[in-house]
Amino acid sequence: MKNIEILNIKKEIDESLYDNYVDKLYEKVCDIIKNEQPDCIHIQQLCFGMAKAFSKIKNISKIAICHGSDVLIAQKSLMQRTIIREVCDASD
Repeated sequence: MKNIEILNIKKEIDESLYDNYVDKLYEKVCDIIKNEQPDCIHIQQLCFGMAKAFSKIKNISKIAICHGSDVLIAQKSLMQRTIIREVCDASD
């Protein structure tokens, strides 16, 4: 059975703090990946920080699934549209 990791990172939606938030998620995810060594990463909820953090990981295949809620959020926010495009571009 795999461990469950709780990431105690404060969510940020403020655009000026968002990249720092994603960087913190990315660092934590990289630590987990080193231990677990997955063959593939499933990315979902493409408009959000964890998806962007996962998309930054190199040398592991990524499958991204776009939900209707992603589309609805992206329609209302340029920032979310940019994130969803970056995640899709980084996915296999």
